[in-house]
Amino acid sequence: MAETVQIQKSRTQLFHAGRALTAKDLNLVGPNIITQGSDAVYTSSTTPTATNITFTPDVSATYYYELFIAYTANGTPDFGWRWNAPEALFCRYTLSMIEGAAAATGTPATEPGADIIFRRPANATFIPAGGTGDTANGLPCAFDRGTFATTATSSAITLECAQFTSNAAATRLRADTTLIYQRIS
Repeated sequence: MAETVQIQKSRTQLFHAGRALTAKDLNLVGPNIITQGSDAVYTSSTTPTATNITFTPDVSATYYYELFIAYTANGTPDFGWRWNAPEALFCRYTLSMIEGAAAATGTPATEPGADIIFRRPANATFIPAGGTGDTANGLPCAFDRGTFATTATSSAITLECAQFTSNAAATRLRADTTLIYQRIS
């Protein structure tokens, strides 16, 4: 509760007579949105690589974020993601799907037998998300949300993705993958 009062007090102080507003001040008021913009394709590699979802937050600040991931992958080359954020400490919660009993039958992960995984992973944990080649009924998706606090050193925060299991079949991070973030203190 004390944090909420502090945030409200901080926002109230932004707007008073004679105060010159800066872009930094206005960024506290509304969310920032970054979209992947184009598909990223991963084949035969489990080495996470940078995506178009990257930004440099303010130093010594706290942010709330929500990441909505759209992807396609076959059952074997599951999709995976992590944050490269050397100067930020995340408190994050993730939701992803991974093939369970369905893997043995070749049934897409969207069918019964798929497992839903809720996690509270560490900063650089590579998170698996189950694959399915079937996009006729919509793209598979995963979620990552929480808060992060930055240190006094400026550093970019970048979403990194790859195949979770290496395979020659293409795995794709879809163009409409979106990060929404907002500074809260």
